[in-house]
Amino acid sequence: MNAKAGVGIMTLLAVVVVVVVAVFAVMQYAPPTKAEITGTEALVSALAADAACGDDDLGYFRPAIYNPLNTSATEYISATMRVYQVVGTEEVFFGTVATQTSGIVARAATGSLQVSCVDASGEIIKYKAYVPASDGSITSAVVEFVASEDIPMEISIPQQAGLLFKVYDNDNKGYVYASAATTANAWAATGTTFYSTTSNSSGLAIGTDGSFDYDIIVSQNATAATDTQFEDQATYLYTNMDDLSDWNELDISGVTVDGIDFPNTKIANAGYDFAYELTSNGNPLHIGTAKVSIGVAGQALSGVDASDDITVAFGTSGYYKQTVGSGMVLDTNKDDSAQTTVYTLQTVILDLD
Repeated sequence: MNAKAGVGIMTLLAVVVVVVVAVFAVMQYAPPTKAEITGTEALVSALAADAACGDDDLGYFRPAIYNPLNTSATEYISATMRVYQVVGTEEVFFGTVATQTSGIVARAATGSLQVSCVDASGEIIKYKAYVPASDGSITSAVVEFVASEDIPMEISIPQQAGLLFKVYDNDNKGYVYASAATTANAWAATGTTFYSTTSNSSGLAIGTDGSFDYDIIVSQNATAATDTQFEDQATYLYTNMDDLSDWNELDISGVTVDGIDFPNTKIANAGYDFAYELTSNGNPLHIGTAKVSIGVAGQALSGVDASDDITVAFGTSGYYKQTVGSGMVLDTNKDDSAQTTVYTLQTVILDLD
């Protein structure tokens, strides 16, 4: 199979999903609201913020992060936030603050950040605070606040984890064996090769002018936790056809959620043959504990026996600190020389003989 670097996204697909999406809200001067969120936007509550700056024109930013997907308890999360002053259209790095697992801390305690309240002209300073993406740990977020003497804030951010997969062969009416699996319908981790309905080591023989028609069933990796999700700011699907010249590359279906078709938005490729942003009702496609079914079908060109290993990958974007400089960037890939993905791509390999 051709190894292709970077982020890209899938090919020939149809999606059946149950999706719940979140609403991003920044609410200052209000009691904390702890609503369940299944998207990656953060619901923020500033607790009884004191609008006065005080005689010293200094204040304290006191954030706490909790996981809204944990319904059994309030689960506070430790993370290092990056705080920026908003100067016109620019964001100027100000400092960092490490949230505590105990929740909102006292003024001046570890887990709080002293902030300047007014600038040289006497104007109240605006800030942005980022929670950077942490692969396999938490999703990312950005919140905004206006300086005041006291800025306690709760930010709900879902924890993040990888995916598990099954594959169903619609032509042969059966589940496909994963590599070394003893049963055909066993869940498999990212990077697993799926072969055929009869073998865990020999791929599907499609023959000359052949085709394949698979459903890829996707679920949150429950071995990490039951209160996690995969997607952050956006959800993407990539496909690497191994040898694109073997395939009718126009044979691409739409995304279906609960029987309703949604458009795929094709984006720029970076190593994969096809890349799509997956949305539902204008929001990122949600992949949590609910099962998501992705239809992937391909037709070889006339006279071609396509013995290819096709890679289907799921990706998501998040905020990260740029390699050179102190700014924050939202993307699927970092700006390093290797174009490292912000979150590890979750892949399925379909072996065709």
